[in-house]
Amino acid sequence: MARGCLRGCPRCGGDVFAEHDPFVGVLMSCLQCGHVLTDAEERALHAAARAASASAA
Repeated sequence: MARGCLRGCPRCGGDVFAEHDPFVGVLMSCLQCGHVLTDAEERALHAAARAASASAA
């Protein structure tokens, strides 16, 4: 199952998706520029998604 966030990349504004790396675990990376999100960027992205879903409800 793929997870993603449209226009979530802090570098280029591209689409971010989760991919599984057998050595590291799950990484969030940009489909367009290849930027791998840091832990802080991932937390900010998740917080923004939660805030958006809470305001939509």
